[in-house]
Amino acid sequence: MSLYSDDSSSKALKVLISIGKLSQTQFESMSTLGRQPGSILDECVANGQCDEDLLTAIFSKGFNLRRTNLNLDDLEESTLGLLKKNFMEANQIVPIGLEDRFIRIAIVDPINLRLATEIKEYSGLNPEFYVIKPSEFENCIRSSFWRNLQEQTPHKNDENVASLGSQNSTYSSASSGIAQSRISNVGIRQARRALRTRWNIHDAELVVEFCDQILKEAIASGVSDIHVETFRNSARVRMRKDGSMQVIEHYSDYLFANYGAVSARLKIMASCDISEKRLPQDGAITIKDEKNNDIDFRFSSVPTKNGERIVMRILAGDSTLSLDSIGLDPRDYQKVVDAITSPQGMILVTGPTGSGKTTTLYAALKYINSPDINILTVEDPIEYYLEGAGQVQANEKIGLSFSSILRAFLRQDPEVILVGEIRDQETIDIALKASLTGHLLLSTLHTNDAVSTVSRIVNMGVPNFMISSALTMIIAQRLVRKNCPDCAVPDKAGTTDVLKRVGFSEHEIGTFTPKVGVGCSSCQGTGVRGRQGIYEVLRNTSDLEEAILRNDQAPQILEIARKDGFKTLQETGRQLIQAGILSLEEFQRSLNMDT
Repeated sequence: MSLYSDDSSSKALKVLISIGKLSQTQFESMSTLGRQPGSILDECVANGQCDEDLLTAIFSKGFNLRRTNLNLDDLEESTLGLLKKNFMEANQIVPIGLEDRFIRIAIVDPINLRLATEIKEYSGLNPEFYVIKPSEFENCIRSSFWRNLQEQTPHKNDENVASLGSQNSTYSSASSGIAQSRISNVGIRQARRALRTRWNIHDAELVVEFCDQILKEAIASGVSDIHVETFRNSARVRMRKDGSMQVIEHYSDYLFANYGAVSARLKIMASCDISEKRLPQDGAITIKDEKNNDIDFRFSSVPTKNGERIVMRILAGDSTLSLDSIGLDPRDYQKVVDAITSPQGMILVTGPTGSGKTTTLYAALKYINSPDINILTVEDPIEYYLEGAGQVQANEKIGLSFSSILRAFLRQDPEVILVGEIRDQETIDIALKASLTGHLLLSTLHTNDAVSTVSRIVNMGVPNFMISSALTMIIAQRLVRKNCPDCAVPDKAGTTDVLKRVGFSEHEIGTFTPKVGVGCSSCQGTGVRGRQGIYEVLRNTSDLEEAILRNDQAPQILEIARKDGFKTLQETGRQLIQAGILSLEEFQRSLNMDT
């Protein structure tokens, strides 16, 4: 009998062919005499074309399942007692934990996702599936712990069992037709007692602990954003990790039952007005991590039809604010250092929301920060704390605008001024004048790339002569998701046509192999792990000043910039593809295709 079902095996075989582990010719040869997919996959495993780690990675990604390791020390008899022992053995499944109204189920073959209805009916809990290696399951059922596990027999008149409709029910298994009997009274009571120790939806006193736990989990998980949102019949917490959103299921039930109290608690932590639910509000939250370091969150709430929607961005700590660790090329790094250590001028950082512009600016400020330099910042909101800098938060409601704060800054004897974002002509006019009168000014702007930023400033009504005189440097950037190094394999989608479309020359094609992550335990089945900054650094040289004065357009400016060693975002991205760091899919998702 095959280890995996034919349905699951068929999908796995298609992936093995696509990543080059199994050729189409080999597959056709193995398919002779009517052999089923399960038998073919068994042979691939036996002859070393595919191992357990790769198979679980394929199933994780292909069936959108999280991977886990089956640790015998973590198994509890009360949890295992929710399902019959022979049912678990026949279907290669193990209950590995309980949380809220969910039971976590480890499975070997994804075909057993079909057992969700039966598991929910007999346990009274919503199953949450994780994929494990077959060897882990075999080790489990061969252990003394498993051998000593008794088949649970329900009490004859047990009300809890009767309430679950289990008096005359049987399990229907996708891989076996073994009739199953009912779950145990003892197991139910112990399991539900365990659930009550977590988030009892009827216990409003848990709100403070619940909110703290969301923030702590986000910090520990290394996510960038937390989304708390409610709908007509549900609520959920989502977290963004490595650029992708993930639903954190174990918070959903308690959040839905106590959404008003949870949103009020988070607003209190952010120093917002809990009585105002009709208007958007911004705020900030600071908590301690396990090492007693302050971790800052930027808080935002907006009213929706079903309640306030909350988003919190985790602002990275000081360790990430080192200029030499944000991913700049060595030559570009030196150009940036030269620019930020000059006595005056304007440095602009451009890119879409979430591309790390503020992080780059604060890394630059941290590099030059010293007691003999007066640094002032105006932001809305203040995203990082910088010891020694004067940081002011704009408040348009009371007339404390960017432009009014900038005027006040010029009377505060600054050497360096940071403007969180240039939003209008008045702000850029004052900023330009400041950079021309002995100040170093840093700010952000929303443009696609460094070269087009010059045209954008001209379109804002700034004379060319002022731009050429004041501008020191433009940095354009993106954040891209890196391939997981533990599961990156050759990307069969990288055909000659695709590589040409991305911008590789015929000479370059064939000199490297593009890679893509297929998912493993290290990356939780996503295929990506961590993010990489990609930068364009456009320095204002004498030739570029003349081009700006002539009102040259982007193609001419790009040609001049290349003489100074300028590389576009796409060129840097292609280098990362050649190095196996970036996948073709991520390149196409994150970067413009103009080469």
